[in-house]
Amino acid sequence: MKKITLILALALFSCEKEEVTPTAEAPITTVEDCNCDRVVSSSSFNYPDGSSYGYWSTVNDCTNQTVNGQWSSTSGQTKPVVGTCK
Repeated sequence: MKKITLILALALFSCEKEEVTPTAEAPITTVEDCNCDRVVSSSSFNYPDGSSYGYWSTVNDCTNQTVNGQWSSTSGQTKPVVGTCK
């Protein structure tokens, strides 16, 4: 029991706290495209005949307006890709 206590005591006191100083980095700037409704989510479901349909959500980064909608391959539409403009 004394050995375990001694090992634990040595382990606790032998550790050093590392000081982390933040480095100065250039600020990241992003250009907002107010004409872009960015796709934030997209889902798809398949019909037995091979066609598919689903739902999507977009957000405009300038206005924070969110729009939800549906898509269908039978209407000639394709599944929206997350991160692209709609």
